[in-house]
Amino acid sequence: MESELKEMLASLERTGYCQWMKGEGVPIAEGFSVENVCELKLSPWRRLGGSGAFVHLYGMEGQTGMYVAEIPPGGALNPERHLYEEMICILAGHGATEIWQEGGQKRLFEWGPFSLFATGQRRPRAGATDGGNHRAGCDGFLSQPGIHL
Repeated sequence: MESELKEMLASLERTGYCQWMKGEGVPIAEGFSVENVCELKLSPWRRLGGSGAFVHLYGMEGQTGMYVAEIPPGGALNPERHLYEEMICILAGHGATEIWQEGGQKRLFEWGPFSLFATGQRRPRAGATDGGNHRAGCDGFLSQPGIHL
C-alpha cells in the first residue's frame, strides 16, 4: 500500500498543474489536510502582486486548486481573470474588490474577515486593502485549477 501511494504521488508531480504551481515560485503546502492556513509560509508572488502559497490537498487533483494570498497594507493585488469560477474567503483584514466584464461597468464591494464571494467566470478582478496599516489574507479556491487568462 505504501509503495502504491508513493507511486501515485510521484505521478502527480508530472501533471501540468503541479508543474505550473512549481513554476510560480511560491511555497506549496501538500498533504491530506492543512491544520491552519493562516500559519503557512508565504513568499512574494510576482504574478499576483502580493505574497502567497499554494495548498495542494491529496485527492483533490484536477477538481480544485487552492491558494492563500496576502495583500500588503495599503496595497492591492494585480488584476486577474480565470476561465473557471473562483471562490474567495477572506481570512483577515478589510478591503475591497472590483470586478467587471470587458466593456461593462466596474462594480466595487467591500469585505472583511470571513467574507465569502465568487468573482464569476472570465471576469477580471482586483482586490485591495483599506489603506490601513494591516495586511489582508485570503484563501482562493478555483473550480478548475491552473487555467488563467
